[in-house]
Amino acid sequence: MDKFNTMRLAGKLYARLQGNTNIVFLCLGTSRLLADAYGPMVGSLLKNKYNIPTYVYGDLIKNVNALNLEEYLSMIRRAHPLSHIVVIDSALGNESSVGTIKFLGCGTIPRSALDDSLYLIGDSSILAVIESHSKDFMLIKTKRGFISELAETTASAINQYFALAKALENTKIYNTASY
Repeated sequence: MDKFNTMRLAGKLYARLQGNTNIVFLCLGTSRLLADAYGPMVGSLLKNKYNIPTYVYGDLIKNVNALNLEEYLSMIRRAHPLSHIVVIDSALGNESSVGTIKFLGCGTIPRSALDDSLYLIGDSSILAVIESHSKDFMLIKTKRGFISELAETTASAINQYFALAKALENTKIYNTASY
């Protein structure tokens, strides 16, 4: 795991979310196709390794994908109407951007790489570029270690975001109690 990229992503999360912990993470993809397993890997890490203090939908056991996305979105809207939804998904990009993790201050359009786009979902998104546009998505032969490293970097950055938000909240409480 690249600690610099982890800290940089945590910083971008903090700059956008500003300590908000009322967040829902929606991790998209399927564990049946390695090139699309980034989202579920991140979801599993957030739940099982980091146990972050918020809701995470989509993991290696319960995938959220095009087949059940509308059902999950409807449930999230009902259960978490005021929450900031961060969508986590894999993406295709330029050859030079393969291996990068992008944090966008807007939602994302799932399946756009397949020319089978759905619609914009989420309030912000984290996308890992796993391969270039030049490859047929179904034929991508990505290495598991590569996807796992991207997922670990992302999950670790999210964990650091929550640690930073908690530390800063404690500082605010301490500072206001001092006066």
